[in-house]
Amino acid sequence: MKKILLILAMSLAFTSCFSQKKVENSKQTEEKDLQPEIYEHNQVLKFTDSGYNTEMTDKPFSRNVVYTIQKGDEIKISEVLVYETKTRTFIKATTSSGIVGYIYIGYVNPFKNGNFSYLRTIEVDEKDVRVLRLSGSYNVGDYYIYSLPSENSTILHKITHEEGGKYYEASEITEDYKWVKITIKEWTGWVRSKWLSLDKGGPVIKTPESVIFFELIGKNEI
Repeated sequence: MKKILLILAMSLAFTSCFSQKKVENSKQTEEKDLQPEIYEHNQVLKFTDSGYNTEMTDKPFSRNVVYTIQKGDEIKISEVLVYETKTRTFIKATTSSGIVGYIYIGYVNPFKNGNFSYLRTIEVDEKDVRVLRLSGSYNVGDYYIYSLPSENSTILHKITHEEGGKYYEASEITEDYKWVKITIKEWTGWVRSKWLSLDKGGPVIKTPESVIFFELIGKNEI
């Protein structure tokens, strides 16, 4: 009888330890899932025509609302938090009165594939120009490819009418979004972003600013 009780006690202890470990592992996995990719992002949004009644919470995934945006409010964005495992994106925002909170902007990731992350700084026309990563295919018009993001730099190639109107891979973009680095055949250089298109409507280059604006304000205007 004692032997049976001992076996039962050991079995219960093992089950208890196993259950506890399972809960701990589940908790660790959940905590790991809630570790976001954080991107520094500076943008000011003015809620003049739509987007008001958007709620700010004390932290991501929280239901504790610290402020509800009113018509005429202005908020300053400082971070974008992307939770890849849950495909959720939040922004960290501060109101003009100093209230800090987080706003859910849906499933979009403005920095997907590392786009718009800092790559390097180059000198252009005696000025430092920050260059960001950009991956994607763009339709290029009849234009020139320059050695640097400046019309004062060397022309590497004149895009012919036959070459224009086709899609080419981009690799970089200047921080002001005015120049994009592309490769056409054996030439790799810079073209003005205004000469790019997608033939699908909407903005040619979906910058983090335009994506966030659309999610919070723009789509409410449609």
